Amino acid sequence: MVESFAGLPAVVQSVSRPDDHKAPLYCGVVDDCTAPARYLHGGPIYFRRDGGCDLARDVGLAGIVTIILASPFLLYLVKGMKVVPGQLNDPDFYSADILNFLVPTPVTLPGGALFSSVSDQFTGNISEQDAYIGLPFFLLAVYFSTIAFRSSLLVKRCVLVFWISVLFSLGGVLHAGENVAHGPLPWHLVDHLPVVSSVLPVRFAMFTSLALTVLCAVFLAQRPTVGRYGVVLCGLLFLFPAPAAQGWEATTSSPFFT
Repeated sequence: MVESFAGLPAVVQSVSRPDDHKAPLYCGVVDDCTAPARYLHGGPIYFRRDGGCDLARDVGLAGIVTIILASPFLLYLVKGMKVVPGQLNDPDFYSADILNFLVPTPVTLPGGALFSSVSDQFTGNISEQDAYIGLPFFLLAVYFSTIAFRSSLLVKRCVLVFWISVLFSLGGVLHAGENVAHGPLPWHLVDHLPVVSSVLPVRFAMFTSLALTVLCAVFLAQRPTVGRYGVVLCGLLFLFPAPAAQGWEATTSSPFFT
């Protein structure tokens, strides 16, 4: 199955030849940038047998080059590790409030001021309270979750990434406004490990938004009707920023760049 959009190469796993259903399974890369669209509409897709090996070689080579170029920075990183605190941030403080997925903060125009008494109870600071996706997009994720078992592999994986990232973004304990549930969450099992102890769980919300973005694309590609575009547009309106809110500031350019 194809798992990419916008013409990006898609790594294909366990795909048989289109002209021989009994042929051995193999990996490949889609050559045609229109393949994702044709896949969504049931059209035939053809694969290049050796694409997976080429991709693995290129990724490995890119990794080696990156390590070489970054080696001076990595050297100073290792030398300075002894003066770095064991924990840079408190993961429980910088974890997503479960209400934040549906309750906006003041940086969002629709409802930001209305629900400020609730969002003021969120942990972290205004720049880290970024789990908000709004009611329309949350319902869209729930919709795909209910049909995931009979949907494409792409939808299944996006739904899985969505809910796992939601769970991890909550951190080790559950926050709901000013209430804290002291029962441990899955992240509590790893938040004491080196390096991981300084991870900000709330930033897993980036993957929540990423999975939701792909689901929106699938939602529109499956049946591009006015109603479906209206649903996505409504979801975007729920995310409209409040320009006058704290956190949005004008930037000043250095004379060096002008």
